[in-house]
Amino acid sequence: MANLKQLVGTMRPPFLVLTPICLFLAVMLASYDGYVLSQAPIVIMLITALLAHVAVNTLNEYQDFKSGLDLTTEKTPFSGGSGTLPSNPSLANATLKLAISAIVLIVALGLYLALTTSLLLIPFGIAGVIIVISYTKTLNKLPVLCYLSPGVGFSIIMILGSYVAITGTLTPKVLWVALIPFFQVNHLLLLNQFPDVEADRTVGRNTFPIHFGEGASIALYCASIVIPFLLLSWLLISNQLPATSSIALFAIAPAIFAIVGAIKFGFAIGQHTKFLAANVVTCLLTPLLISFGLLIS
Repeated sequence: MANLKQLVGTMRPPFLVLTPICLFLAVMLASYDGYVLSQAPIVIMLITALLAHVAVNTLNEYQDFKSGLDLTTEKTPFSGGSGTLPSNPSLANATLKLAISAIVLIVALGLYLALTTSLLLIPFGIAGVIIVISYTKTLNKLPVLCYLSPGVGFSIIMILGSYVAITGTLTPKVLWVALIPFFQVNHLLLLNQFPDVEADRTVGRNTFPIHFGEGASIALYCASIVIPFLLLSWLLISNQLPATSSIALFAIAPAIFAIVGAIKFGFAIGQHTKFLAANVVTCLLTPLLISFGLLIS
């Protein structure tokens, strides 16, 4: 039982909350657009999306442990891994098996969804599996793709893919809305990489902060926070989102706080975790409040 509890830790459960929030946004967009919601596909989509998140987390934990990165990283609640495998090295193989099992289930459930809803899901699924498998070993060595891939996974693949599964189509409005969490998930991971720069460099990673330096990374981070709120404002003004979704603008407050921390502390922000927490709150709160706005409209 103790080993099972530790194994669950490699999934990084607190981070999995982002997945249902992204799916909720897709479901609410489809409902707002007048589509009838069927419970079974939504449940399967949620399970598949959670398995994808579990797969990337556990595979990352295993590969970071094997590379020795986990032994050198200064951990924060938001970066540096869970610390499970350094404390329980005997669980390494079980963690890898868990990741592989999750990937197999993703493929099976994804194919089922594609065959029962829309074949348009197949390219979404293929791209998702590629990101899951390649994120730690390959994408973390390609700075621009490393920055973009989290947003592609959670927004382009998860949100747009879920919308396609429900509706069988895509609209320009949904694409614009999906760009909001796209930038926010990217800046979520970007800021969390700031404290890990030196440790990541020792194992051959080449993330955006490592490759382009502190100044460029702070600038990109600030832009990635501002752009979603500009998009949200435009969608509200142009009536593509209901006025009730304007409650998502409250997320500007933690966003500004996080920007202040990034500018003030740069790569040393890991010593000031309240700013990392504000970054997480911004990323979670914005799509959640947009969804509630759609729900009550």
